[in-house]
Amino acid sequence: MSKLSLWRTLALALGLATAATGASAVSLSLQAQGPAIVGQGLDVKVVLEQPFAALAGDELLLSFGFGIGLDATQARIKGISVASGWDDDGALLGDGSMAGSRFPALANLAQAAVELGTLHLDVLSAGTLTLMLSSQPGNPNQGLSYLYSGNRALQASLQLSAVPEPSSLALGLLGGAGLAGLMRRRQANGVCAAQKL
Repeated sequence: MSKLSLWRTLALALGLATAATGASAVSLSLQAQGPAIVGQGLDVKVVLEQPFAALAGDELLLSFGFGIGLDATQARIKGISVASGWDDDGALLGDGSMAGSRFPALANLAQAAVELGTLHLDVLSAGTLTLMLSSQPGNPNQGLSYLYSGNRALQASLQLSAVPEPSSLALGLLGGAGLAGLMRRRQANGVCAAQKL
């Protein structure tokens, strides 16, 4: 390994350790606004918890950006709404991303939480639905962008159990009961026919 490669590796490790240590109290929260029912919409709020934890009192939050990870067989993104006060910058990052900025920037008022926006999903199939938001360390367009302390990479995930639509479930149960009744009837007819012989 060359000296240049070694220095780059050490600098990267130190940078990642510093970013991880400095961002420990800031977190991203995904909050489902109802049950995940197949065939229906589901809203998921994206909330930044402790956005200014361990930062200077004059710090300002300028922007955020996250990639969205979602299994396309489980759900699809119907839309993305950034919260009031934020400009929607999602088009700048492309499909499958959520981004916003504000001017003037969000001041440090020791907020416990700041809503960033809402993801509007269509639930497509039953099973475990996993939603992930993430940012790449070192990408200036992703994560949280602060005026003085720079960018912070964050990620969050949410797992929900998507259940069948109630009418589909009822129809399935009704069909199962009908089949059970038909089987019972056939067995009864078979027993009666065997007794006649």
